[in-house]
Amino acid sequence: MANYGNQQHGGVNGHWLEAEQRRTDELRDGYARLKHVLPVSDQKSSKRQTTYINTLSASNLSIESCHPPP
Repeated sequence: MANYGNQQHGGVNGHWLEAEQRRTDELRDGYARLKHVLPVSDQKSSKRQTTYINTLSASNLSIESCHPPP
C-alpha cells in the first residue's frame, strides 16, 4: 500500500486514504484480469471487448433457447 506521508491528521484521513488505495488496487487487478481473459487482437481494446461481450451474449442466448431455465 502506498504511504502518502502526511497522515498525522489522524484516523479518518488515514482510513480514507487506505480505503481509496484498496479500491484503486482492486480496480487495477480487475482490469488486469479482464485483459488476461479477453482474446488478443490487433483491434483497439474497447472494440475487442465489445466484440467479445457480444459473442458471449449471442452464445448465452443460443444456450438459453435450447435449455430454458427452470
